[in-house]
Amino acid sequence: MPPTTHRCALLRPLVSKHRYGAPIAKDELVRQAAFKPHEEGAVRTAYDTLSDLPFVLDYGQRGVMIDSSNFGVLADYLYYECTWPVWEITTKLKHYEGWDDHEWA
Repeated sequence: MPPTTHRCALLRPLVSKHRYGAPIAKDELVRQAAFKPHEEGAVRTAYDTLSDLPFVLDYGQRGVMIDSSNFGVLADYLYYECTWPVWEITTKLKHYEGWDDHEWA
């Protein structure tokens, strides 16, 4: 499984549990992610690369959270890299105010 797939496994609960001002710690996020048991090490490694993404804020030991100001970039990443369907992205990112002008890059 390529690293992008591992990141996508972590992004699913991160996006679903997104709350303003509430980062999710590494162990909790890994626990909530869906992956095969033998891939846990790779998923933990992928967690360490999440802060490289422009729509993830890293709060160190407190965890990571979605940067609400980059929902457009996140939507494109979920569509092109994680192959989420558009209806799921628009449902999960319902607070994104740019849908009317959003063009799928």
